Order: sequence, then C-alpha cells, then structure tokens
Amino acid sequence: IRKSERSCERMQAKGVATVLVERRLAALRAGLAVLESSGNHALISFTDETLLESRGTLTDLHRNISTMFGKTKEGTAQHTLMSRRLFALECAIEAIDDLLD
Repeated sequence: IRKSERSCERMQAKGVATVLVERRLAALRAGLAVLESSGNHALISFTDETLLESRGTLTDLHRNISTMFGKTKEGTAQHTLMSRRLFALECAIEAIDDLLD
C-alpha cells in the first residue's frame, strides 16, 4: 500500500493521470480492511458494490504480478517479494469472497 501511495503522490506532483493507481490503492485498502476484519470479527464499512469492484481490481493486479513473477529467478529478492504479494492478494480475494457469500 505504501508503494502505491508514494507512486500516486509522485504522479500527482508530475501532473500525470492517476486513475489506475488510485483504483488499485483503493482496492488494496479494501482488501486489507477485509483481512483485518476477518481476523478480529469487526464490521467493515464497504458496500457490496465496492467490494466487488475491489475484488476485480485485485484479481487483475494478481494476474499482472503473476506474469512478472514467472520471469523472475527463484531465490532473488524480487522473486520472494512477488511471491509474498501474490499470497497476500490471494488471501484478500478469498476474504472478500467469503464476506460476499
């Protein structure tokens, strides 16, 4: 999330369109909120529509990272980082699915 926040800030400072980054950032925040709420059984304040949109965005992001992941060498820091990101995205998508069911 921090990486996306910094990226969005830099893009805004340059005057570049930030729609995609903002959408991904919102989806990441929603996914994190759902994961945190499932762990402590708290209520979340997202609508089903927002969660469905976030799920779609997270799924697209997972697909993009999976493509890049296949090109990395095992044992490198980049490979490990992408592996962890993919796992986190999978957990968030699953948590959103569980919440919507």
